[in-house]
Amino acid sequence: MQRVIEYQEAQFRQNYINQSNNRTNQIDKGNTGSNIADELTKFKQLLDNGAITQEEFDYYKSKLLRNS
Repeated sequence: MQRVIEYQEAQFRQNYINQSNNRTNQIDKGNTGSNIADELTKFKQLLDNGAITQEEFDYYKSKLLRNS
């Protein structure tokens, strides 16, 4: 049962990350500041909740900032 729960949590994290990546790629260049801040906040919440690792957070943070 524990493996099923872990699998579902991993799927949820991956779906969220994929959706965030899609939103990041669609950010309007004229409105990047607030969108980037919103996405960083969401990733920070995932980090704080233990849903992603520090390495994953750093990766997505650098990706968001690089795309700005």
